[in-house]
Amino acid sequence: MAPDRGSTGEGTDEGSGDGPTEQELEVMRLVAQGLKDAAIARRLGVAPVTIHRRAQRFVRRVGARSRPHAIAIAIARGWIDVEEPG
Repeated sequence: MAPDRGSTGEGTDEGSGDGPTEQELEVMRLVAQGLKDAAIARRLGVAPVTIHRRAQRFVRRVGARSRPHAIAIAIARGWIDVEEPG
């Protein structure tokens, strides 16, 4: 069993394990658009490590192997919508 890391200092929107938090979905929407962690952090006004942690939590929560896999799962489940370019 992995050790409990405790509070991340990101408020109470940690989720109960049922589904992704709005913060996680927001990060994954921006990742799906091709933004890097640093750019997402600037846009949301948080530290890059916060973005990394939110993305990691989302990947684990959905049982994905990677961020692209997690994005594919989120799209398939209707949690995020990525517009086609053009």
